[in-house]
Amino acid sequence: MKWDADHPGWDIAADYLAQACRTIHLTTCADKIVLGGGLMTSPFILPRICRRFVEQMAGYLGIKDRDAQSMIVTPVFGDDAGMRGAVLLVR
Repeated sequence: MKWDADHPGWDIAADYLAQACRTIHLTTCADKIVLGGGLMTSPFILPRICRRFVEQMAGYLGIKDRDAQSMIVTPVFGDDAGMRGAVLLVR
């Protein structure tokens, strides 16, 4: 699939996902936040989410770019993560 990296919708989506990550982190002190689904298959959305997350945190808790990049990740198994998880639950 061809993605248009310059489309303004990506920045809007990244901003909303960063807000969700910020809320999750501040309410649960999560070490990892795994974002999956079709939107996350875009090669340029995750860096935008991390950048917006750091901007939104505005220095609170000393969150830096490298912290966001290690905290907010995509599933190791990619699009197969849901199916593999379901199979593991059945076992």
